[in-house]
Amino acid sequence: MGAYIIREAYERIQQVHSERKNRMATKAEKALLTRKAWVLQEIGWEYNDEYYYRGNSEGGTPRKVYFAHDRALVDCAKMNAVKLKEEKASEYPMEQSNGEVVKEFFEVVEVEVC
Repeated sequence: MGAYIIREAYERIQQVHSERKNRMATKAEKALLTRKAWVLQEIGWEYNDEYYYRGNSEGGTPRKVYFAHDRALVDCAKMNAVKLKEEKASEYPMEQSNGEVVKEFFEVVEVEVC
């Protein structure tokens, strides 16, 4: 799924580049032209019958690709807030080995688009 998202990002870069090369680029378009994207991904928490830990599942599950870093961070914060609210309502919150309750369920990762 990750390769598919990257391919979509690359195709979008090519499209924006050809459409906008003679006009001033917006912030998002500049990010496209520098071949950077930000992936909002769900963190792959795993459970071992005692506590939750970040699994080795290649970082997480991609949910959406952004070409504006600030937009990705805003959406990530919103999604974390919603999930945390659901988690607080749960009878058994997700607890880590250090005793802290999991507070981040989504993260933003910068990727280079080839």
